[in-house]
Amino acid sequence: MAIPHQPARAQQAMQDYIELGEHRSLTLLCERYRSATGAVVPSRRIGTLKAWSTRYGWAERALHADAERIHATSEQQYVAEQQQRAAARAARLDLAAGLRSKSTDALAKLTPAFLAKYPMAIVRLAEAANAIEYREMGEPEHINRLEATGKDGAPIGVQLTATVEWLDLRARLLAALQDHPAALAAVVAVLQEVRP
Repeated sequence: MAIPHQPARAQQAMQDYIELGEHRSLTLLCERYRSATGAVVPSRRIGTLKAWSTRYGWAERALHADAERIHATSEQQYVAEQQQRAAARAARLDLAAGLRSKSTDALAKLTPAFLAKYPMAIVRLAEAANAIEYREMGEPEHINRLEATGKDGAPIGVQLTATVEWLDLRARLLAALQDHPAALAAVVAVLQEVRP
């Protein structure tokens, strides 16, 4: 059923009715109009408001307006939450970059003797930076084993083993130390001992 076009006074009354919110009623609207001294209102008669409401479908329009308001609020909340998540993610990526920078600086300043004695301290710091970056970029930190099954859970013989994160870490450390030959030689020696 198409709703006929409302005259301006009925349109204004409908807007006021909608703005009353979840506790709206024609009686409340009429009371507000009657108590508005000196103001021009669409109508102070409850019968007129009821007739307009029925004829122009105010209840349905009010529900539609409420739904739009809720949707807009939900959308705004979603956008705000996404902005908060993005800010938190940026902060974690900054932390990872700081960890990587500190580990690279520390490696460059260490003597080969210290690296040989405490090889894992700096490597762990670099691994932590990698783990944060991988997680924040949505990439797997590591994949030790991946299994897939066939029909009814029967094995199909697929297995994947990856050490991508270690190779990436090793490549980053070596690249960062290119300008520090003594530290580079010590790190290469340690990396060969620590992992194959």
